[in-house]
Amino acid sequence: MEKYLWQKTLLELYSGYKTCIVSCDNKLTRLIRKAFGTHGSTYDQLDDMRLVVLRKKHCQYAKQMIEKALASIKPMTSSVLYWRYMRGRQFNEIANEMNIPIRQVFRKYDKEMSHFASSLATQGYTTEVIEEEFGADSYFSYAYDRLCTKNANVSKQPIVTCLISLDVANDTTSKKNTKSKQHAYKSLEC
Repeated sequence: MEKYLWQKTLLELYSGYKTCIVSCDNKLTRLIRKAFGTHGSTYDQLDDMRLVVLRKKHCQYAKQMIEKALASIKPMTSSVLYWRYMRGRQFNEIANEMNIPIRQVFRKYDKEMSHFASSLATQGYTTEVIEEEFGADSYFSYAYDRLCTKNANVSKQPIVTCLISLDVANDTTSKKNTKSKQHAYKSLEC
C-alpha cells in the first residue's frame, strides 16, 4: 500500500473545497426552504441538514489543515506540492517551470510529501486521525478509494465535478454501511 494516502486525498481535493463549501451552503438553503415549505416537516429535514453542515465543516477544516502544513514547506513557490495541488500543474509542467529534470521533481515531491505528512502529524493529524475524522464522509472516502485504485480501470474524470451530487439522506457517518457507500459511488459517477 502506498504511503500517505489520506494526506494525498486531502491534497487532491484541495482545489474543490471552496466549491464544496458553496454547494453545501446552497444545499442547506434549499433544505431549509423545503422544511418550512409544503414539502415536509422540519424534523424530516434535520438529518439532511446535519450532514450538509458536517460536510461543510470537514471541507473548511481540511483546507485550513493543508494551508497550515504547506506553509511549513519553505519556500512555498518552489514547492512541488504547491504547484501540483494548489496550482493544478502536472509533473512535467512543474519540471519545465522549475527548469529541473522530471526525476528531480519526483524526488522533491516524495520529500515534500513526507514533510507535509510530518507537519500534519505534528499538528495532531496522523493518518489514523485523518481517516477517523474524514473517512465516514463519502466525499473524502470516494476520493481515497479512487487514489487506492488509480492504477485500475477507473474513470479519469475529475473528482471535484462530482461534489454534492449524492443524496445526503443516504449518506452515512458509519464506514461499515456498504449499501450507503455503493449509493455514494453510483451518485458520484459523472
